[in-house]
Amino acid sequence: MIISGHRILAAAVLLAMLCASTLLISRVTAHYHSGSAQIKKTMAAQDILESHNPNIIWKSDAGTPYLNQHLRTDMAKAYGDAWGILSLSMAAGRDLGLNEHFTDRYAEHVRTTLMDNSQLLRTCLSHKLQLHFMSLDHQIVSLTDHQHVSEVTIMDAGYSYERTDTSAYKVIMILEDGKWRINKLSRIGIK
Repeated sequence: MIISGHRILAAAVLLAMLCASTLLISRVTAHYHSGSAQIKKTMAAQDILESHNPNIIWKSDAGTPYLNQHLRTDMAKAYGDAWGILSLSMAAGRDLGLNEHFTDRYAEHVRTTLMDNSQLLRTCLSHKLQLHFMSLDHQIVSLTDHQHVSEVTIMDAGYSYERTDTSAYKVIMILEDGKWRINKLSRIGIK
């Protein structure tokens, strides 16, 4: 029995299409599985954040920037949530959704500090924000945060140290994809 060349070619094309379809389906499935793990992690952190309600007060603006009340509310909520996720990540010693609240570069910087051997439990009691600069397109802001934070540091040996931190921070926030994220955060002084 002789098989014609057209049938062999058609069988080879069909086999190649089946292999390509199988590969495509497996990659799409793997992509959705990896994304669902990140979504579950972020949703768990967001659920915990619902109980994180520090008192955020706006001090009078320095200079002449103008920030309407809607932008202040959005920015204050994003800023408080960023500190909440940072505190949760520090307590857990792992990333619990830093990329949602910090720019990629700063989130990577924070991740490198999470591998410390001590556990830091922070409770933000209040933030007093003062606006210094806002870009003309309202995408970049600079502010100072005078905060009141209760900290408990638990060392590996079970030793704990409690203190109140009233340090001030210089902050730069960027509006990316409709969401405010912290781009830079540096402590001005330790009190």
